[in-house]
Amino acid sequence: METKESQKNDPRGEGRKYEKMGLSCLQKNQLVEAESHFMTALDHMKEAGDEVGQAYVLGNLGNLNFQSKHFDKAEEFYSESLTLMEKLEDRMGIESTLGNLGHVNLYKGDLDKAEEQYAKVLKLVEEDKNVQAQALYGENLGNIALQKKDFSAAEKYFETVRSVLLSQKEDVDKLSFVEDQLKTLRAHPDYLASKEEAAQPEIERLKKENRTQELIQKYQDLEEMFYQAQRFDKVTEITRKIVEVLEGLNDKQSIAISYANLGGTLMQEGVSGKPEYLDPAEENFLKALEYMEEKQDQKRKSYLLGNLGVIQLHKKNLDKAGEYYEQSLKLMIELKDQLGEARGYANLGRVESLKENWDAALTQFEKSLEIMEKLENRPGMAQQYEALGEIHLKKEDLDKAEDYLQRAQALYEALKDTQSLAIVQDRLVYIVSHPKMLEKRETEILNELKDAESKQDDNRRIAALKELSNVYFLSGDLDKVQKTLEDTLAIQEKIKDEGGRSTTLANLASVCEQKQELEKADSFYEQAIAIREEQSKEHPGLPDLYSNRVHVLLQLNRLEKAEKVVNQSLKLNRKRNNTKGLISDYRNLGNLSLQKTDWAAAEKNYLQALELNKQAGNQREMAEDYRNQCNLYLQKEDWKQAEKYGKNALEIAESIKDIRNACYDHRTLATIYNGLNERAKEEPHHKAALEYSRKLNDPKEICIDLRNVGNISMEKGYTEKAEQSFMEALALSEKHLDKSEQAENHRSLGNYFFRRGNHPEAEKYYLRALEHTREVDDKVGMAKDCTFMGNLKFRGQRYEEGDAYFVQASDLFRQANHIPNLVQLYMTVARLNLAESRKDECEKYLKHAEEVAKELGNPEKLTASIEHLRKMAERIDKK
Repeated sequence: METKESQKNDPRGEGRKYEKMGLSCLQKNQLVEAESHFMTALDHMKEAGDEVGQAYVLGNLGNLNFQSKHFDKAEEFYSESLTLMEKLEDRMGIESTLGNLGHVNLYKGDLDKAEEQYAKVLKLVEEDKNVQAQALYGENLGNIALQKKDFSAAEKYFETVRSVLLSQKEDVDKLSFVEDQLKTLRAHPDYLASKEEAAQPEIERLKKENRTQELIQKYQDLEEMFYQAQRFDKVTEITRKIVEVLEGLNDKQSIAISYANLGGTLMQEGVSGKPEYLDPAEENFLKALEYMEEKQDQKRKSYLLGNLGVIQLHKKNLDKAGEYYEQSLKLMIELKDQLGEARGYANLGRVESLKENWDAALTQFEKSLEIMEKLENRPGMAQQYEALGEIHLKKEDLDKAEDYLQRAQALYEALKDTQSLAIVQDRLVYIVSHPKMLEKRETEILNELKDAESKQDDNRRIAALKELSNVYFLSGDLDKVQKTLEDTLAIQEKIKDEGGRSTTLANLASVCEQKQELEKADSFYEQAIAIREEQSKEHPGLPDLYSNRVHVLLQLNRLEKAEKVVNQSLKLNRKRNNTKGLISDYRNLGNLSLQKTDWAAAEKNYLQALELNKQAGNQREMAEDYRNQCNLYLQKEDWKQAEKYGKNALEIAESIKDIRNACYDHRTLATIYNGLNERAKEEPHHKAALEYSRKLNDPKEICIDLRNVGNISMEKGYTEKAEQSFMEALALSEKHLDKSEQAENHRSLGNYFFRRGNHPEAEKYYLRALEHTREVDDKVGMAKDCTFMGNLKFRGQRYEEGDAYFVQASDLFRQANHIPNLVQLYMTVARLNLAESRKDECEKYLKHAEEVAKELGNPEKLTASIEHLRKMAERIDKK
């Protein structure tokens, strides 16, 4: 048995002991003490020949000096550590240390050294398939190349990073940043000049060797580059060079096409708000026509004439536009191009509309519609219906206008053309609320009310009066709306229709609110609520009535009544001077305001609760009020204000030894610093939270904090520490927690090994997680595990196996009704396929995502992401 004395004389043991002491001090930011312990540990380890220990202690000494901005010393320690890591063939240690050396030299401004070290570590992480590290070091190398104005290298690195990010789970901000970097890079004058300069020797060689086709291709590559950079002056210049080559070949057809393409480019800019491009566009189209005459390419000629018509239309030269459109239409008819013919009539219809020749415009649009209907071209039909509706609207033939616009509406809905649909719906609302239509409908309803049968049928009268009130509402005559609703209410009272009375009272309240008769509005809402509550406290219409009344009461500044509606208790608590009850009421009102994103009202009520707690000296409840304020600003993403209130809550929690809430407050502050991108401040809060959860001795809370600390360690490249945290969480959950919690920790380890490029180990932990979630029938958990397994198989290029897991995940998310997770899955898999240039599979998942997006009401960000992916797929396909 080993004695304490023998342990004391064991240099290896002493070295490890001092290393732990150094790490503890480093975590507490006690840098002087940490350095002292690490140096002592190093002496003992050298004596013991413990090279593994020396390598990691030297690395920590490097970290310590890097943190203290002693970059020369940090580089020295990292270099010594790297020598040992290479000797020990510790691959992960080599990667981490090379990366650290790169960071040091980047901060020192030694770009060549930093570049060399990042390049070495990038090669290693590529071999290990550690995609997150690839993105990190690739971006660093790209930035260095930019600083050195090595645009070619920068472009290569950023393109690689972009591909890596596309293959990952959604990281829109980082991907957007990298794409912006590429866009900026490719538009940089020096980049463009360097690319053009680099192409010159080959251009000259191709000229000398008379290799015209290759020369044209080279010019076209430059033309595309300048087009993407929106340097249309250079696009024009290079197109002219292409034309010179083609003239030498006497290839008039190709010359015509070149001028036509250039004209099309300039026209798009011209009609998109840059009218200065319209004249040069016209010039190029006219030149294209000149060269086209001999070949008599009638189809291309007709489109050129049509484009010239478009230009004249935008220049307001309507007669000239009409002439070009007529010439184009004539050719389309000769060619028997029915779609072109239909578009020609539509173009002439637009010209006549702008001239306000309504009958002539109708004739042209009707001709276009006839052909579109024959071709069953739904987009074209919708456009002509809309155009005809607009013309009839101008002619004030409202019935016909409504008929055509309703047809357009139906088609736009079917085509999912939301922009056009919104325009048409606005027109239809205009028609319905047009004075002539309202007057006509008012007359019809008033005649119906005079009818003898109607006078005898109360329900029929109520229905007619309701419609009449809608007519008056659309006409903006709120007084008549109010009078009609009061007449309706009188009949409902007579026949004792309590449900109808409540609805009418609510409508009266709404009208009075719009008229700013807030007292009446409040009274009507109160009566409506009373009826509904008498019918049932669970009546489905009550929430809306409560919400609407709160709005009125807030406008009246009658917080007492507003609070009563929210909780039905504030008034009683005030009468009884029940401070605890009042605090609860204010908080509820604050929560209601927060849900309505009424930040001012929310903060006002939270502060009222806080004031009451301050008067009572209730520290614990004051902290809770600060947390409410912190949450308010978190939702607003006002990180600085959230930080202030989060710190206030934490200060109280720690002073009164409220360990559980102190743990939560540290986690919240970590989230805030993550939002502020202040990662150095984020880590201490995760560690403090872990300290508190250990004091609580709550296994579930400890596991949460161990995972958070593990993730932070991974981000910093401390993989050994990360693994230690994840393993500890797993062991704790297996001993004390249920299968779902165990699955969570297996999942984290799966992610850890996946990020390290160890796919067999990752698969082992993912499958264990899946086994546990199946045992407890945790559908969401199963879906997550199937997603991870799918991703793993996909990255190993086992696409069919991966897709099978993704299908399982999709079905499980559906069963669990987790729609946001489902759409996230589809978007992730679409990106994976995109990164592998699997365009058809990418489109399949984008269509799935679109279907789910529709269920969610087509959120703007989501639909934009889907469209963004489609555009990227098109770009990759072009390459």
